Amino acid sequence: FLADVKRMASGDRTVFACALDYRAAAANGITDMEFFMKERERMPELVFQMEYGSKFVGANSNSAFPYELVQTCRTLEKIEMEQPKNSKSRYVIALDIATSEAKNADNSIITVIKFTERVDGTFAKKLVHIRSFHGKTLDILAEELRKLYHIRFPNAEKIVYDARGLGDSLDRFFDKEWVDPISGKEFPPLVVDDAPITNLEALPVLHPFRAVNQLNQRIYTNLRVALEKRTIEFPMNYRTIQQKQSEIDDASKRMTMEEIANFIETDALQYEMGNVIAKPGANGNVLYDVSRANMHKDRYSSLAMGNDYVCELEKENVKRFKRGPVCIGIVSGF
Repeated sequence: FLADVKRMASGDRTVFACALDYRAAAANGITDMEFFMKERERMPELVFQMEYGSKFVGANSNSAFPYELVQTCRTLEKIEMEQPKNSKSRYVIALDIATSEAKNADNSIITVIKFTERVDGTFAKKLVHIRSFHGKTLDILAEELRKLYHIRFPNAEKIVYDARGLGDSLDRFFDKEWVDPISGKEFPPLVVDDAPITNLEALPVLHPFRAVNQLNQRIYTNLRVALEKRTIEFPMNYRTIQQKQSEIDDASKRMTMEEIANFIETDALQYEMGNVIAKPGANGNVLYDVSRANMHKDRYSSLAMGNDYVCELEKENVKRFKRGPVCIGIVSGF
């Protein structure tokens, strides 16, 4: 398609390319408009436009995370709504906070990264869960985090969150015990891990991330390296999963809509990452932000914070595998 478009642009009259959106399909009786409206309700708008609106979204020409680079890491066919039984893997939960109810406002994004140690001390990482919330208040977000940490992913080591602005008060919603409304089981308070603990029963799980320029540079670098080395995996493209699911005859073995939503959210994540660019800041600093003000990078921020936590653990872990020169000789008794 793109090859023909370029030939048309150069004046070649022997080729023709035309992108028709969902409205053309509905007008010609190919698919009912009702189907498209239902799809629009359950998808992020940018994903709907890519799927049905003939919006060929790739990446900004100056993208810090080119579309092709991210695509090479989209290999996961299985996501996790909860950790597998008897799992020994490690997890980290990350939250980027936004509470405005405005239609075009940012979303709160929760990501869960699963990581396992490799023979050289590095970690293999997988984005196994991603979910967005629009216009939800801090108390609701805290409740969702509690469910993920205590019930679904009890192997999670930390809850990393953006502690600037609204995030500065997030820890106040964890300072009391929590009772699971389904099982009735009680869990202890959660507190930040960078302050003295006054309640001995509290767990130092909350890991505040205060994004100054230096840290923003670090989380970008860590994620870029992980993508280039392919030490991180993302869920597959939604269209690919949709095709695979259609080939399963037994409906009971197909994914639920809640599971499929993870692939749709990752499509949106890839789009956001493709529009993150490097901008010159004050004092020679480099800022990583979206190319236009009407774009979002909430999914990127949540992923990058979680990945950064794992990468910092990895740096310390790799040191244990490094050894200095070894001297082999005979020990004398003299």
